[in-house]
Amino acid sequence: MRSKRGTARGKSTEYFPPIIHTPELFGGRELSKKLLGKKIRLAKAFNQNRRVPAWVIVKTMRRVVTHPKRRHWRRSTLEA
Repeated sequence: MRSKRGTARGKSTEYFPPIIHTPELFGGRELSKKLLGKKIRLAKAFNQNRRVPAWVIVKTMRRVVTHPKRRHWRRSTLEA
């Protein structure tokens, strides 16, 4: 086994966050090469899934605080 230089007791100091796969976004399977149209639709859905801006909440005196079309990536599916 190779020893790692600069680490204590052979433990790596690097942290790799887990990769989150969302196959439901891609029709049940992940494609290595996505079609351009599908990529554009996914990007549009990603951009639409934002919170209500803070200035809107301030301007409406908290009458508008939630986004009615918010979508959770795991709980709902896309028709992309």
